[in-house]
Amino acid sequence: MKSDRKKELAMFSIAELKSLEMHFLEMAEKGWLIDKMSLFSYEYKKVPPCKLRFIVDILPIITAFDYPNNAEAQEYRQTCEQMGWTFATNSKQIHIFYAEKTEDMPTSIHTDNRIETNNATKACEKYELFFLFFGLACLLFGWGNVFDYSTYLSNITIALALSTVIFTVPFFWYVTFIASWYIKAKSRAKKGLPLPAVNYKVARIRNATFGISAIIALVVMLTGTTLGLIAERMPLFLTIPMLMPFVSFALGLFVRKKIDAKERSRFQNKMMFAGLLIALLVLNFALIYMVMSNLGRYTMVEQTLPQNRLVMSLNDMNIATTEKSVYYRSTASVAVPINYSYDEGNTDGSTTTEVKTATSGMIAKGIYDDLLEEEVRRNGGRLRSFAMTEMSKEEALSFGATEGYFLRNAEHYVLTMLLYDKTIVRIGCSVRDGELPIQAMKNKAARIGLAK
Repeated sequence: MKSDRKKELAMFSIAELKSLEMHFLEMAEKGWLIDKMSLFSYEYKKVPPCKLRFIVDILPIITAFDYPNNAEAQEYRQTCEQMGWTFATNSKQIHIFYAEKTEDMPTSIHTDNRIETNNATKACEKYELFFLFFGLACLLFGWGNVFDYSTYLSNITIALALSTVIFTVPFFWYVTFIASWYIKAKSRAKKGLPLPAVNYKVARIRNATFGISAIIALVVMLTGTTLGLIAERMPLFLTIPMLMPFVSFALGLFVRKKIDAKERSRFQNKMMFAGLLIALLVLNFALIYMVMSNLGRYTMVEQTLPQNRLVMSLNDMNIATTEKSVYYRSTASVAVPINYSYDEGNTDGSTTTEVKTATSGMIAKGIYDDLLEEEVRRNGGRLRSFAMTEMSKEEALSFGATEGYFLRNAEHYVLTMLLYDKTIVRIGCSVRDGELPIQAMKNKAARIGLAK
């Protein structure tokens, strides 16, 4: 037995009210009459196929904090029904009416086009423009990471960059349409003209593209975040603050449901929302405090160096190691499967080893250049005063590398960085007294790089 109910995803914006009317008309001809409407879905009931005319109208007096079936809404619906329209359903401000297509079918609800157009543009300003341009700012921020090669060091940032690329074209298409429609609608309102026409078929393609790309981007982000947490071996409770945007969204849906379920004054609904929001903020700050206070215990630092890891040690610098501190950290991503750092030191000296192996030479070269820029920032943009010099092609080749840099400053610190095919080796050494182990450091860096 076939169901007499049907649901579909809500895919139309305020700028596409006329397209939505066409969509409901098409569904009615197929035997489905709109019966319920929510934030994310349309629900239809089975009826004999019929030819109807639909009106999707906005009642601006209803706000997000108003009971949707209050006295003002009831009076408005009665007025429309007296004109010959049948009320189908509503979702906050948006009301849907229909009438049979006959010779004596009712006229439009609004006799003045300015009213309908102004209501639509104000609703667009209130509910869509802010969030779209906020999303645009976030997207532009995301593009700042797409060309940053440090992004490839973490699955989480890789997923964020990939999601940005996936979502860019559909989002810009949508934002461009909304902005263009809004400008046209404002101009037409001044002239007393109806809302700008929107191509129904193009609207369906645009909205489907936007929705599918959003779903794919979300799946990519969730997958990348999960892989990143696994690679970082991060305790689960440290990820709780990351869930707060989803909790906030769920809170908004909960408040909307409570407002729609029982009639209260606008003030009471606002106070309910404010109380829940304050509680959420307190919870969020408490979680952040818990994470920050425990972060030192979970820095993902291991003191045991795996046997297969080559590093520069104090022994290589001829420094006694009866007492020393050791720190080892290893992470991985799909673009940089080998990424580890090792620090060893005592009162006489210290050494740091960083090794990163990428899946391609292009990524390795990008990371190499980023690390070089990091040294510039670390030394206040004064690399030349620290004798930071590029190795000659011959010297780099003598270590089996394609490129290399060497730094030495007056504070008994030296650093060498070598680029191999897909591997970057970066070693730094400092001593309190005595000669710096420059040749030993370069030889160790070459040994590590050639071993990869």
